[in-house]
Amino acid sequence: MNEPSPLLSLPTTRHDRWTLLDSLINRWHPPHAGPAGYTIEELQTAERTLGFAIPEALAQWYFTSGKRRPVWSRQDEFLPPEQLRMHNDALIFYVENQGVVQWGIPADELKSDDPSVVVESVDDASQWIPQTDNVSKFAIYMLGYTLAFADGGFWMYGYAKPSLVEILVSRLPMLDFPTTWWTQTRLLGYDDLIVAIDGTDHVHARATSKASLEAFDTLTTRDTFDTYASSDD
Repeated sequence: MNEPSPLLSLPTTRHDRWTLLDSLINRWHPPHAGPAGYTIEELQTAERTLGFAIPEALAQWYFTSGKRRPVWSRQDEFLPPEQLRMHNDALIFYVENQGVVQWGIPADELKSDDPSVVVESVDDASQWIPQTDNVSKFAIYMLGYTLAFADGGFWMYGYAKPSLVEILVSRLPMLDFPTTWWTQTRLLGYDDLIVAIDGTDHVHARATSKASLEAFDTLTTRDTFDTYASSDD
């Protein structure tokens, strides 16, 4: 219980990042019924519509686990290949659940094997902000981010007072998550616990067991954490 998280430091190669991604999906999500990914034929159909090849890393993501909607689209929407589209010089492939922002690949990087990912500015939709330097890194970041919102398992959600945020940041290991994430979210935790703190100090905590969740719960009090909902409700 509470072993170090593999997200403390991401692998340096794309192959190892996909291996880590598979292991995290298997650890945190139940087995998937039906095909996990899109077929080569489905990807080729999407490419004919687009008029160009889908970048290799994105195509691999679709091929290996793109149809696992409970994994990728629980919070925001991982667009199926047939819905890929160009917008403001970027290939849009992920959309925030209320349409506030979109994630895309810059048009001038579409021929790269593992291109960077940008996100729309909340203040100016015509402005792109760097998000990650590789699609394969973005996939792991998005998985870690969405784990806190995933259904099932053991979880708590609420508002943390600043004093609790300070405690969480000092007591729980900080995971290798970009400070440029659009919600200003920070990820902390262990192999069996992920805690997400957004820029407004709303906190999602999710664990693989009730005992693992206690590593978060024991740091909270009624005065410092206003629980909105939990798996015990």
